[in-house]
Amino acid sequence: MIGNTSGAKDAVESKLVIISSYNIHHMLIRPNLLGGEDWQKYVLRLLALRYGFNLVIVPDAHGGDFGLEAFSRDGCAYQCYAPQELLTTPELYKRQREKVTDDIGKFINNRKELIKLFGQTTIHKWILVVQEHRSAKLTQHCEEKAHLVRTLSDPLPYVSDDFDVMVVTEDYFPVEVSTLLGGAGIKVEVGETFEITSDAVSDWAQKNDELVKRMDDKLEPLPTFASVSDRRAARDNLLEMYIVGANSLQELKRKYPVIHERFEMIKRLRARSLRVDSKIQSLTIAGTRREFATELTERVGGLGAGTAETLSYAAIAEWLMVCPLNPRG
Repeated sequence: MIGNTSGAKDAVESKLVIISSYNIHHMLIRPNLLGGEDWQKYVLRLLALRYGFNLVIVPDAHGGDFGLEAFSRDGCAYQCYAPQELLTTPELYKRQREKVTDDIGKFINNRKELIKLFGQTTIHKWILVVQEHRSAKLTQHCEEKAHLVRTLSDPLPYVSDDFDVMVVTEDYFPVEVSTLLGGAGIKVEVGETFEITSDAVSDWAQKNDELVKRMDDKLEPLPTFASVSDRRAARDNLLEMYIVGANSLQELKRKYPVIHERFEMIKRLRARSLRVDSKIQSLTIAGTRREFATELTERVGGLGAGTAETLSYAAIAEWLMVCPLNPRG
C-alpha cells in the first residue's frame, strides 16, 4: 500500500484485516472462478501449451470420454473437475473422491476402447486437475486407486508398472498459466459475488475514521457535489468499492498470482506519478479512474474489464485516503 508516512502505511495494512472479515465466508469456501465447462477448456489450453501436438484430446460428444479429457504421448492421462457450487472442505473432498472413483472405474472398465485409443502409448499417470486440492485424505484415496489398478488380476495393457493417480491444481503449470494469462486470450473476472452492506461500510468507516477524514477533506472543496448529503453518499460508495476491491485482490492473489503481481506493479507506478501530477495539473477523480482502468485493461494481461473497473475504483479510494491523489474536480 502507498503512503507518505509509515503511520499511514501501517493504518492501511491494518484495515485490510478488518475488510477481509466482512467476507471471510467467501474466502474460506469459495473455491471456483470458472464453471465446469469453462474449467475444462482452460485446462485443455494449459495442456496444449505444454504438450503441443503430443497432446491427444478425447472428445465426449460421440461415444463418451472413457474417464479422461486428454492424454499426452509421454504417458499422462488427464481428467478435469470443477463443482458447480460453493463447497466446504469436507463436501469438496467427497465430490473429488467420487470423481476419482468413478473415472478410474471407467479407466478400467473401458479396456477395449482404451486399447484402441492409446495405441502404443503407455499410461504412467492418471491425473485429475482441480481448482483446489485441500485434503490429504484425497491423496490417500488416489494411492488406493493406483494400487488397485497396478494389482488387477488381469493387468491393463496400457498401464505401466509404476502407474500413479494424482490430483493437481494449476500450480503444476506455472509457465503455461503465465503464458495463457499474459495475453493469450483468457480474461479473469473476480469478486462478482462480493456484496457489502451499508452497515459494513459504516462500521469500517468508524474503525478507520482518520483515513475517512482525509478522504472527506479532499472531497469537501470539490464543486462536483450539490450538497453535503451528495458528497457523503459518494464517499460511502467509494468506501464500498474499496472494500469490494480489497476482497477481489485477495482472491486474485490466491488464484492468479501472476496477474496480481502485475497489477500491483502498475498500481505502484501510477501512485508514484500521481504525487507529481497532483501538483502540476488539475486532476479529477473520474478522469483519473478512467485512465487507470484503461491502463489496467491494456497492460495487465488476463485481467477482465469488469475487475479492472472494480480495482480502479478501489485504487482511487485508497489514494484519496492515503495520498497521493489530490483532485481539483
